[in-house]
Amino acid sequence: MNPVIKRVISLVAALFLLAYVGYQAYLMFYSSVELETVQSHTVFETLDVTGVAIRDEKLISEATDGYVYYEITNGDRVAKGGTIAKVYSSEAVALAQQQIRQLDEEIRSLEALQLQSSAGRTDLQSINKQVDALQKEILLHVRTGRMTEAAVCRSELQQLLNRKQLVIDKMTDFSPRLTTLKSKRASLESLIEANRKHIASPAAGYFVSEADGYESAISYADVANTTVSQLSNLLSGGVSPSVTAPNCIGKVVGDYVWYLAGIVPQEKLSLISQGQSFQIRLPFVTDEQIPVKVFKVNTDPRTGQAVVVLECSYMSEELSSVRFAEVRILLKEYTGLYVPDRALHFGKNNESGVYVRVGNVLSFRNIRVLYYDETGHYSICEAPTEEDRDYLRLYDDMVVEGKGLYDGKVVR
Repeated sequence: MNPVIKRVISLVAALFLLAYVGYQAYLMFYSSVELETVQSHTVFETLDVTGVAIRDEKLISEATDGYVYYEITNGDRVAKGGTIAKVYSSEAVALAQQQIRQLDEEIRSLEALQLQSSAGRTDLQSINKQVDALQKEILLHVRTGRMTEAAVCRSELQQLLNRKQLVIDKMTDFSPRLTTLKSKRASLESLIEANRKHIASPAAGYFVSEADGYESAISYADVANTTVSQLSNLLSGGVSPSVTAPNCIGKVVGDYVWYLAGIVPQEKLSLISQGQSFQIRLPFVTDEQIPVKVFKVNTDPRTGQAVVVLECSYMSEELSSVRFAEVRILLKEYTGLYVPDRALHFGKNNESGVYVRVGNVLSFRNIRVLYYDETGHYSICEAPTEEDRDYLRLYDDMVVEGKGLYDGKVVR
């Protein structure tokens, strides 16, 4: 054989051998598939509408000559005749009254601790845990704009820090501090007028410090008969807010039941019916889930749309003043195994499923889809029973990327 040909054949054989060894090394050190551990996930089937709050609202009008200091915050319950606000000659005097309240709280707290000092010690570890929890709660309230709740937590935190000082013996006698606080209180008390005016609530209910002019836009007494055209006109800006009297200082929501009304398109009406109970979210108002009941569904025969009136008896500072809001109705909850679209394959009988790695071998697993999200491109699948041996399970190593997949394939 020609020596040149011999050398070429030897070179080709050496290159082939080198490529084979390199490929085997690649398979050894690099996985031929991308895996993802199967996790449990919860989603909701939702319906979004623009809602209008309808309440039994009574405006409070009071002639005031001075600075109005509110004794309660939005969403607080007030009895008929209960004090809503006091009128002071100036803002400085009103702030002095607020400081007196804060001082009274601290004085009560320290006097209680003074009594505890001789009655034993509280576990320091327990106090530290409570301090950590309150600090996190304060941060959460501040981030979500709940300043009233943050102030309450701050007061509780101050009490805990005082108790902590008592436990570690950094301060066992609060008498000097009490003397200072009482002296400061007496100084502030001298600024407060004895004849300050009290403003009482005309009815029992929830208090709101501002009127928006839409209190009578839809009748609370006739809410069950709200029509699509009536609500559309309000939502599109066709109804102007009423001019509020200059001496209006707020309003009282007289009944504990209030309503949210929204328009639902015809194709979504099958998802909702009178008497059903749901949870809703108002994403731009609060992060809470709010329980509601479908009070009335009024369909417009001309357009096919319907007014859905939701009944609610839950109230908070954030909800008390909302009028127009984006409402997300949580129609149904699905909890199951999270499977992204890129993991889906079809088995021998055209059934949906995924591949999982068991050891270093691929195995096809069936799935039962409970819910599919077209936007997120994923499925929520039913968790199998003990008898469902060929179905995907929680914490399986699911293949989400790979080529040439088949049942029984060896992977590294």
